[in-house]
Amino acid sequence: MLRVVGFAVPVVLWLTYFAVLAAFYSVAWSIEMWSGITVMSGLAGLGLAVLTADCVPLLGVAPARGTVMAVHAGWRGSLAGAAVEALAAARQAFGIAPGEWFLALGPSIGGCCYEVEAAIGQRFVDRWGAMPDAWQPAGAHGQLDLRRANTAILVGQGVPASQIVAVGPCTACASQEYFSHRRSGGQAGRQLSIIGLRRDG
Repeated sequence: MLRVVGFAVPVVLWLTYFAVLAAFYSVAWSIEMWSGITVMSGLAGLGLAVLTADCVPLLGVAPARGTVMAVHAGWRGSLAGAAVEALAAARQAFGIAPGEWFLALGPSIGGCCYEVEAAIGQRFVDRWGAMPDAWQPAGAHGQLDLRRANTAILVGQGVPASQIVAVGPCTACASQEYFSHRRSGGQAGRQLSIIGLRRDG
């Protein structure tokens, strides 16, 4: 289920895991899905933020359009197409084509540490096509790299690979510096990833 909402009060936007608390001076969009949350804005001076602890924080800017977005994508949101829905909403709301986005995928759990059931990896392949860099099956389980999976999905939607970059380490490997839900057994805090347009002057 996809839901689009907008607000118009002058405070900074904040995102939690399954809910959106948002405030805007003017035009901004929020798209909320189960385990996938996206917000977009063309307003300078407003920060868009996502909280994660292994899931992918995807931050994007379309510089020629003066628009930014922030996406929260866990495995369910990634599989459901959180990034694809974000691109579609950007085209619908702002007329921005996928190839105009420059995207950074922040610290999240890597394929080195993220073991999932083989059925989950196969669902990614069935929906989005083969992604050998992101999914490595091994019997009843396999290693899933969510940043590589989202990169493959984004490239498939028309975002040039040269405009997508992974930033930061695997959160489980670097659990002394980053929160990791998996490494902590569900007791982790959250990282804040934020993007915004700078006001001139």
